[in-house]
Amino acid sequence: MNDYNYFSENTIELMSVHDCYIESIELDDNKMTWKMSHLDILPEHALNPFNTPKQTDSGLIYFEKYRIVSMKKDYGVTIDSKTKKPIGKPKIIVIDKILREHLDLLNDTQVLSCNLLNRTNNRYKYYFLIDTFEYMIEIEVEFQNAKIYWNEYKNDAWFASRYKGLK
Repeated sequence: MNDYNYFSENTIELMSVHDCYIESIELDDNKMTWKMSHLDILPEHALNPFNTPKQTDSGLIYFEKYRIVSMKKDYGVTIDSKTKKPIGKPKIIVIDKILREHLDLLNDTQVLSCNLLNRTNNRYKYYFLIDTFEYMIEIEVEFQNAKIYWNEYKNDAWFASRYKGLK
């Protein structure tokens, strides 16, 4: 990936993808690529020379030797506009056999949450909560490597003024 100035490997926990948009997802062989609108790099990251979280330009995340562990579509509940009370029960669809068309649901979406679930034997497992603007998608991804690329730092990250450091 000679098109990028910065390269980082297995450092998802040193960045924030909250409110970052997944522009597209590509699959080939044993690799899944997320093209991101931007990335927010935390000051603890070795490649961030600033003392604050910084937003980058567009970036890429390559998940190598990946496996989709689970994927769910969560339609939540409808809220009555007058009473402000929920109507009905949440509708959750578990996708048992994940096909390419299911991963296409992640194109043009917004990441709301990213959490490390497990790290063993050179394998990582992360949980992502993704907003499609119609419903939420919960996805667990297990992988051997995550390669992350971006070109430049643009601005302070949206949460920079209240960032307290990694816990």
